[in-house]
Amino acid sequence: MGSTRSLALAALVCLAPLTAEAGASAAWTAAKNNLPKATTVVVGLDLAQLTKSSLFSLAFPLILAQQPDVKAGLELIKSTCQLDPLKVVNGLVVGTDDEQKHGAIYIAVEGVDQAKIVSCFEAVGKAKGKEGKVGVKTEGKITELSFGDKQIYLSWIGTNVIVLPLEFTNKADLAAWSGAKGLAKSKVAKASTKVNTGGAVWAVSAVAKELDDKTKMKLGYGSVTMAASNIAADLHVQLGTAADAKAAADKAQKELSTLASSPGLAPNLKSVLTSVTVTSAADELQVKGTMPESDVLSLVGALMK
Repeated sequence: MGSTRSLALAALVCLAPLTAEAGASAAWTAAKNNLPKATTVVVGLDLAQLTKSSLFSLAFPLILAQQPDVKAGLELIKSTCQLDPLKVVNGLVVGTDDEQKHGAIYIAVEGVDQAKIVSCFEAVGKAKGKEGKVGVKTEGKITELSFGDKQIYLSWIGTNVIVLPLEFTNKADLAAWSGAKGLAKSKVAKASTKVNTGGAVWAVSAVAKELDDKTKMKLGYGSVTMAASNIAADLHVQLGTAADAKAAADKAQKELSTLASSPGLAPNLKSVLTSVTVTSAADELQVKGTMPESDVLSLVGALMK
């Protein structure tokens, strides 16, 4: 099933050409109006922003090197569907339960329709020979794509948003995690109105986590934006009490200051550390920082040594 899932994902990535931020916002609008009350984690990506980043240019080839099935799928789709994966930009939103076992992926598309997507799958199947034959069956709003004895399921919201279950073969999850219209009653409802959904990456999580022996996260949300070769992060973590938040902020800021004053620290790394501020507001721990992408690369390199 691994190669089938990778091929399907590669196909959907290649069939989602978007311009600017319209795709990312369309995916969020659809997800916001259709995710169920059980949603406890939401993650959004705007690849229109991400693909313009030098970090993406560095990371994408490394990711493909670790995912040969996806790389092969992208290359096959490029040759059979006349689409260049490196020029395709998409926006998507993923909503899941607290164990990330059930959920849905909302992918916004522009300039393609269901017929074109099915046609591409069929062309890819034909290119792969007998073992790659693709069957197509539509029942109501759900389309079933068969690859031999394996099936994946997808549906549409309007004409520009594709929805897939988190596990592509789970038809029941597709039905449960689209059209439910329950996000406003979920644990992430309030935070999802505060997070910057226009960021390149953003997320909200209502999954409680132990940060250390004394500190527990009740909820977290944040975003990363990319513009003019700079990266800006804005993260919020809700703790048990205002006192917990202040203590955690004071401790984190002190540790950052200590690191920034380390002897022999490269100036650009010092700049990264000093650009980050950790404060508290009521029961929230807040972390903010803006830095050049080149400094982030230097920091990552130093951490990997």
